[in-house]
Amino acid sequence: MTIPSIILSIMLMQAGTTAPAQSVLQTLAKAGVQPAAEVVKPYIDPVGGLVVDVATEGSKSQKLVTITAANLDQHFQKVLLPMFKEGLFQATPGCAMAGKKIVCTLMTPTSLPRTLEFVVKDGKAFMSKLYWSPADEEGGDDDDDLPM
Repeated sequence: MTIPSIILSIMLMQAGTTAPAQSVLQTLAKAGVQPAAEVVKPYIDPVGGLVVDVATEGSKSQKLVTITAANLDQHFQKVLLPMFKEGLFQATPGCAMAGKKIVCTLMTPTSLPRTLEFVVKDGKAFMSKLYWSPADEEGGDDDDDLPM
């Protein structure tokens, strides 16, 4: 192998690292706005479940619910179905590796962005956390005082 082909193979490996998460999101997008709990069940982290922030949009404090395969039916209607109905999983995600996790940002035209974290086990991605994306890093929404 020559140096350029080694670099190319490394780049290709890095480019494919978010593929398991992209595959999950494509499956969820195909489910549309009226999915069943069975569509989501195979993609929930079997160890830690899916921790979802159910706080009001823009809230400073989190209100966390842990969804597992065992309690999915109990939480699906109130927690996940509204996200499907607003088109969150049809949004084009922006995904990147963050250590051993895949982190995706999802956004609809009518809501603030949400961050969906995946853990990867045996080449498969499992949803582990879904929360409101943090506000800008400089301490809040103070863009309104910028000159136009």
